[in-house]
Amino acid sequence: MSSLKEAQVIFEELSKLDDLQYERVYKDKAKELEVSTQFLNKKVEQIKAQAIKENDDIVESIDCFDGSVCGIELANQIENIFDRYVFLPEGGNTAITLWIMGTYVFNSFRIFPNLSITSPERRCGKSSTLDLIEALANKSLLTSNITPAAIFRLIEKYQPTLLIDEADTFVSGRNDDMIGIINSGHAKNRAVIIRTVGDNYDSKKFSTWSPKVFASIKPLQGTVMDRSIEVRLRRKTIHEIVDRLPVNFKDECLEIRSKLLKWGIDHQDDIRFAKVSLPRIENDRAMDNWHPLFCIAENLNSDWLDKCIKAYKVITFNRDEKTHQIQLLEDIAEIFEVTNYERIFTAELISHLIQMEERPWVSWLHGKPINANALAKMLAGFEIYSSTLRRDYNRKKGYKRSDFEDAFNRYLSRNS
Repeated sequence: MSSLKEAQVIFEELSKLDDLQYERVYKDKAKELEVSTQFLNKKVEQIKAQAIKENDDIVESIDCFDGSVCGIELANQIENIFDRYVFLPEGGNTAITLWIMGTYVFNSFRIFPNLSITSPERRCGKSSTLDLIEALANKSLLTSNITPAAIFRLIEKYQPTLLIDEADTFVSGRNDDMIGIINSGHAKNRAVIIRTVGDNYDSKKFSTWSPKVFASIKPLQGTVMDRSIEVRLRRKTIHEIVDRLPVNFKDECLEIRSKLLKWGIDHQDDIRFAKVSLPRIENDRAMDNWHPLFCIAENLNSDWLDKCIKAYKVITFNRDEKTHQIQLLEDIAEIFEVTNYERIFTAELISHLIQMEERPWVSWLHGKPINANALAKMLAGFEIYSSTLRRDYNRKKGYKRSDFEDAFNRYLSRNS
C-alpha cells in the first residue's frame, strides 16, 4: 500500500496527463493505490483546480485606455497588421479583424462563433496568425494542449479568449467530453455544464461561454465546425512577401488592446441592440455565426459593413455551402449503397440523413432537421429534382438513384 506522500506524487503526475493518456492509466493507478476510480478522479481534479487558482496571472488584466477611441481606426489598424505579417485568403482578414473586436463585446450577443484556422499542410501561417490574434484579442490565452476540466474552470474564473493550437490532435470525434464542452459554449443561454465537486460530490454549474480559436491541419469534428467561422489558410508563394513578427509583438500591442477594451465598453450596448440583415442562405447556423460580425461592422461604418458582406459571401457561400452540398452527395451515395434502393421516397431519405452521426442534417434549419424544401434546394444545384415514385404499392415524392449518377461521377471520388 502506498504512503500518503507517494499517493500525492501519483495524483500530481496524473493531473499533468492529457485526456487520452489519463484514460489509459487511471484505472490501473486506482488499483495500485487501492482506492476507487471516483476518489482518484476527485483528487486529480482538485489538483488541477488548485493549479489554476494559484496562478492568478494566467490571463492578463489591463487598464482601460484613458481617452476617446475610434472603432474604425482600430479596425483599420488590425487589418493592416494582418496584411503586414500573414498571408490570408480573400475575406479572411475582415472576418478575423471583426472577430477579434468581438472578443471585447461578446457578452452583447446571444451566440458567438468559434474561429477555426485551418490549412491543408504545415507552413501555411497558422502559428503566425494565432500569435497575432493572441496579441490583439481580449484576455487571450494560447495553449497547445488542454483538458476538458481545465477549459471549463478557466472559463468560469477568467472568461478568456482561448486559443488552442494543434486542436486536431485532441479535439476529435473520440473526445466526447471536450467536444460537448466546446459545443455548449456556442450559445450564451446554453453555455453551462454541471460537474460534481468537493468531498460530498456536490453539483456545481460551470460556464463555458467565452471566445475560442482553434488552429488545425484539417477541419475539426463536424459539430464544432458547424459552430465556427472557418478561415482556410494556404501556403504563400515566394512572390507573396510578409514581414517577420517581432519577438515582443504582444507587448507592442498593449495600447491597441487597451483601446479595444475602451471601445468595447463604449459600444457594447449599441451593438447589443443593433438590427442587421444578412444575405439569406439555407444554413441558419452559419447566419447565426456571422451575426455578431455584422453587428460590429454596422457599428463601424458602411465601408466595413460592405467588407463584411463580401467576406461572408466568399467564406460562407463559396466554401461552407459547397462543402455541405458535397457532404450531402456523399451521404446520399452512402444511403443508396446501404439500402440498395434504386428509388427512395423523400421522407425515407431525410430519415436516413438525420440519423447519420457527426453530420449537420439533424439541426440544419436553426436547430431543426433538414426538410424536403431545404433538401430540394441543395440538390437543385446539381440539377437533381424529386418526382412522384411508385414502390411497393406506395406513391410518393422521392428521388431516383439514376438521377444522382452524373453528380456522383463529377463531384465524388471513385470510392464514394
